[in-house]
Amino acid sequence: MKTAIYIRQSLDRDMTKVSVEYQREQLHKLCAARGWDAPVEYLDRNVSATKGTRPAYADLCADIANGAVGRVAVWDMDRLHRQPRELEDFIDLAEKHSVELANVGGDVDLSTPSGRMFARMKGTVSKYECEQKSFRQKSANEERAKRGKAWNMRVFGYDGDEIVWDEAKALREACEALLDGDSLWGIAKRWNAAGITTVKGSQWSGSQVRQVLLRPRNAGLAVYDVHGATRGGGTIRDAILEGVEVSWPAIVSRDTYDAVYGVLNDPARHTGKKRARAYLLSGLAYCGLCDRKMGTTMRKTKTGAKRVVYQCKNVGCMKVVRDLSRTDAHVVRVVTERLARPDAARLFAKPTVDTKALDKRVNEIRGLIKAAENEYDEGVINGRDLKRRRDKLQPELDAIGAKLIGANTGRKLDGLIGQPDAAERFAALGLDRRRAVIDTVAAVTILPTTKAGGVFDPKDIRIDWR
Repeated sequence: MKTAIYIRQSLDRDMTKVSVEYQREQLHKLCAARGWDAPVEYLDRNVSATKGTRPAYADLCADIANGAVGRVAVWDMDRLHRQPRELEDFIDLAEKHSVELANVGGDVDLSTPSGRMFARMKGTVSKYECEQKSFRQKSANEERAKRGKAWNMRVFGYDGDEIVWDEAKALREACEALLDGDSLWGIAKRWNAAGITTVKGSQWSGSQVRQVLLRPRNAGLAVYDVHGATRGGGTIRDAILEGVEVSWPAIVSRDTYDAVYGVLNDPARHTGKKRARAYLLSGLAYCGLCDRKMGTTMRKTKTGAKRVVYQCKNVGCMKVVRDLSRTDAHVVRVVTERLARPDAARLFAKPTVDTKALDKRVNEIRGLIKAAENEYDEGVINGRDLKRRRDKLQPELDAIGAKLIGANTGRKLDGLIGQPDAAERFAALGLDRRRAVIDTVAAVTILPTTKAGGVFDPKDIRIDWR
């Protein structure tokens, strides 16, 4: 039967690596003084006893349950538990398997009523201390946010209140690239290739780039999630504290931030966990039979050479196949010729949108929603009234969001409309931007064909202008 020592380093940073070493040293001494065998160590590093999973603790309980561990030594009971519910489970486990428990601050005999009472009292006090600390921390965070003070933790683009200029430059360029039609994964790839890392020194993923670009701090905006909006189905913009003067400079303008926010929260943008597309029309072109998006696949020619083709991969269809390179060349030629026409600006004109007026109305609506939430918190209105007010205001908020997204669509065509050399300019763009341009101006459908021998006919590619 093994002896175990359990060590936990707290998330709240009240312990350091030295403290872990000190716990280990004292626990080995305790086991030796008891005459227990050399212990097996279970260590949870940077894990709170109140939040998240504790892998080493779970392993310890499993080993107790299967009879592999019969003695447990800990620094103190609060290293083991800070939740009364979890303590009760451990008491049942220890009692069932006759576990001997020792701690440096004094033993607790869980086999006796007095020992269990002491453990429960200590657990209750520990939970109170955690809740009190959490309350003080939340209050301090709210006060700090309302005074416009930055968080102490280092974030990309900032070190305290100071801008980290190379990161800020990358962040501004990423915002512009996104508005020009680039993908999050495309931005992540460029940052990784350029040696730009996260603040922890890791490489970027598309989701991490999204998180950074959506951060209101970039635009000099203070945030505090007073009503738990981001946890209750709301968004980070619901947590912005309007009118608060902050202590740090903005990296991007409010207009740029709102435009980026609109693009990243466009319902049509949901891409799951897919990476950047490798081909111009994959996921853009429609199948002429089933009217769903087409993908790509590899096929062999008569000589045995491999070539990439567009193919419908949708179950129940999978019949339309077309040569990729010739399809791309045809679509690019037609699209760039259209963009190069002198009247292209009129052909692709978007309705003028007064974004400042829309932003003002957005803030007014959000103010009305927050006022209703405050009345609910104060007991002035009930939950039904709060829902009724939200439901009344939300459709207008959604409609304004759609207009703001449309106002930024034209950016994807910058430098192309009405330019005689539109074809050369288009060819110089990155793949994500070229895909965005095509998706902005046209819907491409690959029609079924009866032609044999792989003959390519441009008439089998339908291009509908948007």
